[in-house]
Amino acid sequence: MSVSLAIGQDSTSITPLSFNTPEKEYSPVYFKNGLVFSGSNLKNESLTYLDNETGEQMTDLYFIPLQGDSSGKIELFSAELKTSFHDGPITFSQDGLTAYFTRNQKVDKKLKSVTKESNTLGVYRAIFNGEIWTNISPCFFNSLDYNTAQPTLSADGKRLYVVSDKPGGMGGKDLYYADINDGACSALVNLGKTINTEANEMFPFIDGRNKLYFSSDRALGLGGLDIYTSKFSYEKWSEPYALEPPINSSFDDFGIIFNEKETEGYFSSNRLGSDDLFKLQLKYPEFGECLELIYELLCYEFFEEATLNADSVAMIYEWDFGDGNKERSLETYHCYEKPGIYAVELNIMDPLVGKTFVNEATYELEIEAVQQPEVICPDT
Repeated sequence: MSVSLAIGQDSTSITPLSFNTPEKEYSPVYFKNGLVFSGSNLKNESLTYLDNETGEQMTDLYFIPLQGDSSGKIELFSAELKTSFHDGPITFSQDGLTAYFTRNQKVDKKLKSVTKESNTLGVYRAIFNGEIWTNISPCFFNSLDYNTAQPTLSADGKRLYVVSDKPGGMGGKDLYYADINDGACSALVNLGKTINTEANEMFPFIDGRNKLYFSSDRALGLGGLDIYTSKFSYEKWSEPYALEPPINSSFDDFGIIFNEKETEGYFSSNRLGSDDLFKLQLKYPEFGECLELIYELLCYEFFEEATLNADSVAMIYEWDFGDGNKERSLETYHCYEKPGIYAVELNIMDPLVGKTFVNEATYELEIEAVQQPEVICPDT
C-alpha cells in the first residue's frame, strides 16, 4: 500500500516497509547503510518474554540494510546490547561510535523475580570499539522511581533529549534534555510548557538544524499520537504544529526521522493494525528557466586618478555624493540608503582659504529600484 498527498507545493508519499509483521516494528534511526529499530520476536525465537504490565512481547534492537528501494535481511543489531527485557529505542553519534539506548534497569535477575516488581526503563550509553559495543553504563539521570527512555542525540553530540514520567513535569510524559560533558550526562531539564502539555509528549527526534519532532496525544489532534515539530532559535522553542496527512492519521503516529535534506524519512504507525515502519518521501517542485535574483546596487567606490597641486600646495579632494553626505578623500567608498538619481560632484578645495578651487567633475548616478519577489503565504 502506498499513499500520496500533495501539500502546498510539495508532494508527500508514504509506503509501509516490506518486512513489517503482525508484531512490533517502531522507532527507526539511521545507522551506516541501513536502519536500526525496535521490534518484538522478529527472529522467530522459540522462547519469547512478555511484559508483566502490558502482556506484550519484550522488544530487541534490529538492523536492516537499505539498498536503494529494497531492503536486505533483518539481523539482531548487537548481542552485547540484548537482554531478556525491553531494549530500544536507540540513537547514535555522528561517527557511529557512541550509542544511547533504552532498556529495563534490572536485567541481572531471573525473569520470574523481575516481572513481579516494577522494572522501570532507563537510558544507557555504549561505545563501539570497532568490533563490539562495550563500556555499557547508565546515564546519571536514571532512577528506579520513574521511567526515562527514547533518547535522541543532537548533531554535535552535546545534548541528549529523552522522554520521562518523572514527578514535577507538566503532566503525563514530558520531554527533557541533558547536556553531555566528557561523556557524562547532566541532570534532566524540562523542555518547558511550549513543548510539554498535560498530555503525553514522547518519541523525540532532533535534526541537524535544531528542529525537534515528537509525538503527542494532546487535544485537537487527528487521533491517538500525532507527530509535531518545533524549531529552537533565539533561545526558545517555536509553537509546535502537527504534520499534515498522510504522515499523521487517526491512529498512533510516532518515531519519525528525516535525512539531512528532509526529502526522505521513516516513521512508525499502527494504522494497519500493529506498530509498523513506513517510508516517507517529500517531492518538492522543480523550477526551470528561472531568472537570477537581482539585487539593488547601493554601494559604490569613488576615486580620481590624477591629483592637482597649485604652486606646490597639495589640494584637498571633496566628494559630494548628492544625498547630503560629503567626504574629503582622493578615494572613498559610499553606500546609499535607497535607489534614486544623485548628482555626484568632485570638488578640489584650496587648503589655504578653505574654498572650492575648481569643480573637477560632475556625475549623474542613477540607482534603479529592482522589483523583488515577495512571499505572501506562510510556509507550514
